[in-house]
Order: sequence, then C-alpha cells, then structure tokens
Amino acid sequence: APSGRLLVFDKEKIYGFGRKPKYLKWTTILEHQLFSANRVQKAPPPAANKPKRPAKQAAMVSFGVPKTMDPTGKALTVSAWVNAKRPSGVILAHGGPANGFALVMQRGTPAFLIRAKDNLASVTARGKFGGRWVHVTGVLDANKQMHIYINGQPVGHGKATGLIASTPLQGLEIGSDDGSPVGTYRSPNTLTGIIDNVRIYHRALSDNEVAALHAGKAPAKDPALMLACDFEKGKATDASGKNHHGELVGARSVLGRDAASGLAMQFKATAAAGSASVPYDWTKDLPILVRAMAKAGDTLYVIGPPDLVDEEESFVKLTKGDPKVQKILAQQEAALQGKQGALLLVIDVKTGLTKATHKLPALPVWDSLAVANGKLFYTTQTGEVICLGE
Repeated sequence: APSGRLLVFDKEKIYGFGRKPKYLKWTTILEHQLFSANRVQKAPPPAANKPKRPAKQAAMVSFGVPKTMDPTGKALTVSAWVNAKRPSGVILAHGGPANGFALVMQRGTPAFLIRAKDNLASVTARGKFGGRWVHVTGVLDANKQMHIYINGQPVGHGKATGLIASTPLQGLEIGSDDGSPVGTYRSPNTLTGIIDNVRIYHRALSDNEVAALHAGKAPAKDPALMLACDFEKGKATDASGKNHHGELVGARSVLGRDAASGLAMQFKATAAAGSASVPYDWTKDLPILVRAMAKAGDTLYVIGPPDLVDEEESFVKLTKGDPKVQKILAQQEAALQGKQGALLLVIDVKTGLTKATHKLPALPVWDSLAVANGKLFYTTQTGEVICLGE
C-alpha cells in the first residue's frame, strides 16, 4: 500500500488520501481513507502550567532496550501477577511487529505472544480472569514450543515459528506497549488494573518450576533470571542482580494481593497526551489505493489499483496460519504491480460520494494526475501520457 499521503486543496478545503488516524502511529496494519477538512485548523490553547517533561501517552514502567536483556535466540519464561479491571490490555511487552514477546489480556483472557521474523504466534488460556488476581506465565522453549500457565498450572500449548530472530527495536514495558505493537492490538493498549511480581527468565522453566514460581518458592538466584520486579518501596527496582531498573510513567504504587505480598503497581488507560484530532467534513473508505488525485470545480478525480485486502481481518488470519489469506495477498500484490489496471473514481467534493467509476488499462505513477481544458492527463508506469476526454 502507498506509504505517503496525497493532498489537493482550494482556498478553503484540503482533500486527501492517507492513513486513518488510529494508524498514524506506525503499526503492521495500515488502513486508509479519503477525507475533506478545512485548510485552517485552530490550535488547542496552551496549558496554563507546562509540564517539566513531555507527557507520555500511557501509564507504564519503562526499561528501555538494555543489551543484557536481548532475547535473541533464547528460550523464555515471562510471568506476573495481574488483577485486570478491564478485559484487554498489555501486562508486559518487549519488541514490536518484527521480533518480540508479550503477555496480554484479550477480552478477559490471558495470552502469551511471540513474534519472530514478522510472524506472530500465540497461546491463550481458557476462561475469563478479569477483576481478580491471577498468576500468568508464558514459556517458550528451545524447540519453539509455547505454553501458558494460570496459577502455576499449564492451560494452553502451541508452537512459535521460531525463537526471536534479532534484537527487538522496541524496549520492555510493563502495563503498556508504547512502541509498535507485538500483537494485533493497537498500542499502547494500556492495562487498567494492578500488576505485581514480574519475572523474566532467559530459559524455559519446567512445570514444577512454574508451580514454584506461582507459590513464591522459586530460587532467588538464577543466572537466567533477567528481571525480578516486585515494586517494593513504590519503585521499579530489579532484584535479579542484573540492575535492570525501570522508570515509572503515570503508574502509582498500591497495596498488592494481601498484606504479605507488599506493594504493587496500578495502571490506568488514559487519552494520548497532546494528541490533536483533525475535524473532518467527511471521510470515505475507497475501493482503491489512491496514487494520483486532482480537483476541478466541485469534483475530485482519484486513480489507483483496487484495494482487495481488509488489513485487520487479513492480519488476524495470518497469525492463525490461514492458507486462504495468502491467495488474497497475492492478488493484492498483482494489483499493486498494475496487472489489474486501474480505477478512476469521480467524487463529489461536498459529500465524498462517488459519482462515477471508470476502468483504466494502466496504473499512474505517483501524483501524476492533472486537469486542463476539460480533460484529464496522467503518466503511466511505462512512461506513456494518457489523455482522458469528457
């Protein structure tokens, strides 16, 4: 799909084709829209008291990307106690849409995600576990087998496409996923709830070891233990001995499961700080991926290849290994290469409604459409200039 944004304008309005606002932060999924908006946008009033540091978009504990926490080529065990007040959110995540791992809540159910060379695999527990404390553990062993445990007991199994293949570009966060997401959720996907006793090992714990971890009887000294964060004294101090201490951002210290468990960290989903939305006159989904656009009078002309793929639906099918989606993606690739020609849409600028659709034999090069003397002109990918009459 096109990575840029096409814009045309007159004295009052801007008309454009680009990503939908929820995909402006780079993600694996990209959906586009045609829109109309006023050329002049009023800026929001400045805050009375400016913060000392830029506001973050999500409550989290951030650990950055320390080299000593690189999970490349390693078996993994990740675990945490969590009390989720809302059904969906990130417990912890390290990485993004190329390589990484995450523990998440999905519709009230915990899941363990592994991303390796762009390929996502997941294992999910059965049942709903929101609104109460639950101990969640995800294990990836050296044979690419994935396991998820609830309260020390194995409840789900699956297989990853591989171990994490290279250093994740996005850092480790607890409570949110502040970079491009590991899974199909929209980042930051902040968990509204409480998290405690986070552990990350660079090895696969056995069933007995996971049960001991749940019971609080795991050995404190383990060379493979990369992070042990219990949030005591209201800080994200690492007790593993590896000095992977975290930074608290918008999270607050609260009492844990009981008096014996000490303190925990509470997170709450909030609106993105400083995020300004454009008030559109109208927006429209189009059956094409626009490559060229022009305006004449009260009419927009847009040309591009057919848009055959529902990005979100196809992404979910890819993660499940659905073979049918590959056929659709191959058809879309052929369309992007011009093997299905192009479509010209004639659009009313006042309403965004399509007044006419015409089939064209060749795709335009980027932003090559012009209007003159009642005719349309565009340049094809093979270097020809096409004139379209009335």
